[in-house]
Amino acid sequence: MEHKLATDEIRDKAALYALGALSQIEARAFENHLEEGCEVCRAELAAFDGVVGVLGLAAPPANPPADLRNRLMANIANQPKGAALPEQGRAQAGRSRGEFAPPVRAERRAPRAPILAWAVAAAVALVAIAGLISMRGVVRSTREELAQMRVEIIRVNELLTATQTRESQHLQVISLLEQPGATHLFLATQPGAPSSRGADVYLSTKEQRLLLSADMRPAPPGKVYQLWYLTPDPKSAGLVPTDEFGRGFTQVSIPSDIGTLKGMAITLEPEGGSSQPTMPIYVLGTT
Repeated sequence: MEHKLATDEIRDKAALYALGALSQIEARAFENHLEEGCEVCRAELAAFDGVVGVLGLAAPPANPPADLRNRLMANIANQPKGAALPEQGRAQAGRSRGEFAPPVRAERRAPRAPILAWAVAAAVALVAIAGLISMRGVVRSTREELAQMRVEIIRVNELLTATQTRESQHLQVISLLEQPGATHLFLATQPGAPSSRGADVYLSTKEQRLLLSADMRPAPPGKVYQLWYLTPDPKSAGLVPTDEFGRGFTQVSIPSDIGTLKGMAITLEPEGGSSQPTMPIYVLGTT
């Protein structure tokens, strides 16, 4: 399957393959995938090949044995002239030209020269790659934790805002009830109407205003709650704005010509309200 984008898993596999750290089964599967023509994986492998090529420069300097030069010259003299380029060399040369040739895993032979420096470099590379893989996991986990923290912060802010709003409403109610002649009227759910907690009306005849705290069921689409003064000729006190849960808090000015107030009620009206109340009455309270 050809990949469209490079993922962390693809980068990790390419890095481990370039270092020869994959198992034989995993390495062969990766080579087969590259032979199928996946340009994304080839590009990632080419990038890591460049890093592996300079790993030796990261190793600490080491003094070679005194007889290394003599043994090296003797080995060169014993090589037949015109010898073919080893398979591993051809594969590496092909990569440098932009061609793909899976590396051939050579048979293990006894080392002919000290390889301590190269072993240290490979170990450093493996530790670095392992650290990179581990760091990616940490970063991914940290991002998830930060996302969860953002959600929690939003929830806390919402709760704080709601608490501040309720506190402000309570202070308004207390301030109104401290006025001489202020009264409280509870509007109870009426038979046949959808159940709700009802509504509280706080009236101040001195200030000619009232506060309404409603806890209704959410109004259906295209409908709105409307508050009424129950007088010989019922008069509208305005619409009752509510949130998605049917809760609302509003302040209304009481007309000076209201006359004898027998109570208050809330009905469900068409959107925009009505000039006269329609049935049924949802909540009702009498003085």
